[in-house]
Amino acid sequence: MDDNLLRINQEELEKIAHTENGLIMNNHKIQRLPFYDVSIYFDEDIWDFEDYNPSMGKHRNIYKFEEIHPEYKPYIKQFILKYLINNSRASTISKYLGYLKKIVRFLESNYVYSCEIITEDIVVKFNEFLEHNLRSENERAHHRRLLTELILYIEYDKGIDYSNLKKMLSFNDTELLKAQIERGKTPSIPSNIFDRIVSFALKELESDTFTDREKKEACSVLLFAQIGMRILELTLLEANKIKEVECFDGTKIIPYLEFMTFKTTRMNSGTITKSFLTDKALLAYQTLEKLSEESRERNKSSYLFTANSNLPINTVTMTNMISRFMIRNAMKIGLVNNKYDGFKIITPESNKVNKVAKLEYFASLSNEDFISVPKPHQFRVAVCNELIKDGGEMSWVVEHMNHLSVEMTNHYIRKTDESDEQKEMTKDLFSGLINGEFKLIGEEAELLMKKIDDFISENKYNIRTDLEEIVDKLTEIVPIREKREGYCVKSIFGKKCKYNEFLCAFEMCPNHCTSYIFVDITYKRFIEHKKCIDYNLENRFIREATQEKNKLKRMISLYLTNELKELKYEINRQGRENIIKEHSTLEDMVDNVDEITKEVDMWMKSN
Repeated sequence: MDDNLLRINQEELEKIAHTENGLIMNNHKIQRLPFYDVSIYFDEDIWDFEDYNPSMGKHRNIYKFEEIHPEYKPYIKQFILKYLINNSRASTISKYLGYLKKIVRFLESNYVYSCEIITEDIVVKFNEFLEHNLRSENERAHHRRLLTELILYIEYDKGIDYSNLKKMLSFNDTELLKAQIERGKTPSIPSNIFDRIVSFALKELESDTFTDREKKEACSVLLFAQIGMRILELTLLEANKIKEVECFDGTKIIPYLEFMTFKTTRMNSGTITKSFLTDKALLAYQTLEKLSEESRERNKSSYLFTANSNLPINTVTMTNMISRFMIRNAMKIGLVNNKYDGFKIITPESNKVNKVAKLEYFASLSNEDFISVPKPHQFRVAVCNELIKDGGEMSWVVEHMNHLSVEMTNHYIRKTDESDEQKEMTKDLFSGLINGEFKLIGEEAELLMKKIDDFISENKYNIRTDLEEIVDKLTEIVPIREKREGYCVKSIFGKKCKYNEFLCAFEMCPNHCTSYIFVDITYKRFIEHKKCIDYNLENRFIREATQEKNKLKRMISLYLTNELKELKYEINRQGRENIIKEHSTLEDMVDNVDEITKEVDMWMKSN
């Protein structure tokens, strides 16, 4: 719609409320609604947008006013027209219209057939009505706000002062509202369960013992767990949608995925959005492309998930795919007879009715047993929280999650009890560094150690007598976050955090530091990364294999090689038994450090 025309219409609409009945302005009657190609008139009782596609966006909805009392109908129409002009979602407008109809029915039930006789007693009864009929304070607040807006139109039109009523309607129980919003949030997936889900999905993907159908289910789980897609977005996923962008100095190519979304747009026809791809997500997408190649060609369809036609599967089918993966891996993941907040409960009996999974998946369970299955949206919440927990920059997380604002991303963040644990981890780190128990490895490690030495010297601390105070002070001024394979030093004594929106997500963060105590995790990543490269080579994904090799080389040169060297040094300094006593998970690495070092060196030389 033309901006000037829209501005004129809004100005005219503001004047409407000052007229006798809200319809007469400047001696002429407002007739056709102010949208191009829409022959709908204000005084009609049905506004049908089904056959129109205005430039402001296709509403594809019908708004019915015939059942509304004539006294209130003009004001409600003005309310709806305002939201149409502001290009609000059709679902939002329909919801508000339903609320307003409920409000008018309440007024009629209390014999308020004239806008001029709404009294304080009526508002008191209205609040009591909301308390008895609506459980959510958030929903009650919506109804109060809508009645307030209705009263505003009446005030302008009738010249009545309803300030006292608006004040009565402005009260909301903010503490209850916050508590109910918090309780109403979709719970995340516990980290230990989330990690196992990802691990077993990867194993199914890379194994030859699973069917194509089961591998598709594993791919779906990985895309949920790595991208945090909405379920409708996943069902509409198409082939050949991987794009690339250069990262910071041009030495790194980052893949991202384009897909259709209906959530962050007011266009009912949807819009294209994007999310960055981790290694696991890229592997899952490429595997799906390969598994669906034959069916896509046969059905002349671009969708990765189809039901023997050129149309995509529905969200119910996708939910069942996720459930089947969880059920067949339930025992290994820890979903049998364990309840988790927000998870769906599936029993052998309920499965017989709903037929989600094969009966053989339940063969080892009795009728009293149950399986807890995470709901699709919980993956989206989990991905957001995992990114934040792992030190992802908020700006990167907002873009990756396709959120319109930082506030929406904050809404996804769930409270945890890890703050004290995080603080203790930071104290242990500083204590170990100052005592020389281990050496920090990374681009910022040397600068961090120099700053610590300067801090101790400038404050004239004695390490032997003041260690506890030194550690406490450092913990306050240097934020450090533990990652699964090291530490993220977000800033060093006020030094601005170096970051690029891609860095944290693609293992290029200059603030990432590690030590020999993480060598077993880094080595495991080395093994898994090699498998990913081999998979790409076997399937002739040459370019992808080359990119993965470059990633692995960087990881080896920056971390793994240095961690192995440090481990050998500590074995000579502390002795085998002392290291294993403090870090039991390193036993295999300690006993095989020379062989592992040779393995890593040989790979680097051959590539």
